[in-house]
Amino acid sequence: MECVYKKFRLVNEQIDYLRKYKKISVTHDDEPYFTERNYIELINPYKELICSGRDKNGNHIYKNQIGFSSILELSKIDDYICDRLFPLIRSFEKRFRNAIVHEVCTNFLNSKYTDKFGIAYVTDIATILDGGESEGSVIAPNLKYVLTRNGYNPDDENRIHNKKSLLNKLLQIGTGNQTGYKTNRLIQNAVKSQGIAPFWLIASVLDFGDLQLLFSMQEKSVQERIIQFLKEAEKSQPLSTRDIFGALNFGEVPTLTSCTLG
Repeated sequence: MECVYKKFRLVNEQIDYLRKYKKISVTHDDEPYFTERNYIELINPYKELICSGRDKNGNHIYKNQIGFSSILELSKIDDYICDRLFPLIRSFEKRFRNAIVHEVCTNFLNSKYTDKFGIAYVTDIATILDGGESEGSVIAPNLKYVLTRNGYNPDDENRIHNKKSLLNKLLQIGTGNQTGYKTNRLIQNAVKSQGIAPFWLIASVLDFGDLQLLFSMQEKSVQERIIQFLKEAEKSQPLSTRDIFGALNFGEVPTLTSCTLG
């Protein structure tokens, strides 16, 4: 079966297409909106709201005429939510990153790697990737386990593979072999001057998914301290499994809304 690719359309062609096939009343006075955002951002999120259903092939059916102003109102609502939500998510991510870095570096400082605690993650990770056991690891002691509602159980091979891929990413970035990985000038300068960039610099380029995966590889006591920091809870305050699930899944518990962000 031959694949049919969507055709690229100029702004005036997009407007004509919407009028003819989507029954959206767009005028050429609306052209500036299509230069600020592409068609996919303006129309696709709202197709289910403006269509009358789908045909037997799954294509949207448009029976009723709708004004482009209605689409703009929906996009303004999206903008309003994003403008307020994204700073909170970004602030939470910073706190989450700082808490993980603090705990991991503290554990290295109190381990056999104390003399080189900032760069010892390279040796630790290399040992794991070379087939060594993770039980004695500082950066990934929980590598082979996953938190379930019944406690920590052996993880499946796919997730273990993903965890090892993240460890390899840390290793490659930290030693300057970051082919295909995001880095920055601070990391590059550290690698150039001392051969290995310290862990707290490497963590600065990890995305939220990376941080969650790194969090999942920590011992329960470390996970609890990180959650306590995020929630600004007293150390004596008991934490439930649900609290840890929240950091692993982001959205199940009030780590975002109840912690002080900033």
